[in-house]
Amino acid sequence: MLQAETTLPILMYHSISDMPRQVTAQNFESQIVYLVDNGFTFLFPEEIGHSYRYERPVIITFDDGFRDNHDVAFPILREHNVKATIFMITYRIGDEDFLTAEQIRSLEASGLVRVEPHSHFHSIFTGIELEEVEWQIETSNAILQEITGRVPRVFAYPFGEFNDDVKQIAAQHYDIAFAVDNGYKHDVMALYRSSVFNSMLRFRIAVAPFGQVISIIALCMILSTASLVAIIVQVRKGYSGPD
Repeated sequence: MLQAETTLPILMYHSISDMPRQVTAQNFESQIVYLVDNGFTFLFPEEIGHSYRYERPVIITFDDGFRDNHDVAFPILREHNVKATIFMITYRIGDEDFLTAEQIRSLEASGLVRVEPHSHFHSIFTGIELEEVEWQIETSNAILQEITGRVPRVFAYPFGEFNDDVKQIAAQHYDIAFAVDNGYKHDVMALYRSSVFNSMLRFRIAVAPFGQVISIIALCMILSTASLVAIIVQVRKGYSGPD
């Protein structure tokens, strides 16, 4: 298991669409172009241990496995030769608005996208029995292994929820597990991810080195107090380790 501190930005998307609190296709492409133009290197999660080799590494993830990840996001990723990881709710495979098995195989065959488990039913793991947690992990692993032909070694907790018992179970199956804004930079079984929305300012803060973040905040003093507080909260979560 990886033990080193993970300081690279890890981004979390869901649907690339016009749905509320999602990222539109136009804004998604603008964000990808920004990363490419600014010299970022795109990694898969299992490459975290080698991220120190790159000046500006970044990991892009999508949760739930929406079909627009294939239809809308993937053509943009392919055009710019960008790696990404999709965390799939395996119970949803083939449902309306979600990836099909054929689409998962197509994404994997591209070499740019890996599809990893996001549990079977997308239950809150801290609210169900540990036996159910284990079953959902094992079931989602088996389904994706059958589709992709490889054993999953990366996981994203449903809703980002975990505790010590859940982490212990996950560690028996995976090398890396992702939380959301409740995660950490120092714990590869509960890694922090930055939620991405349409705001380019928030996006640039999420991927900027700490010194640049301070400069961005200084320029944002003209914003409302509420907006500034929201930015500071995100910076603290994204650039501070656990207490």
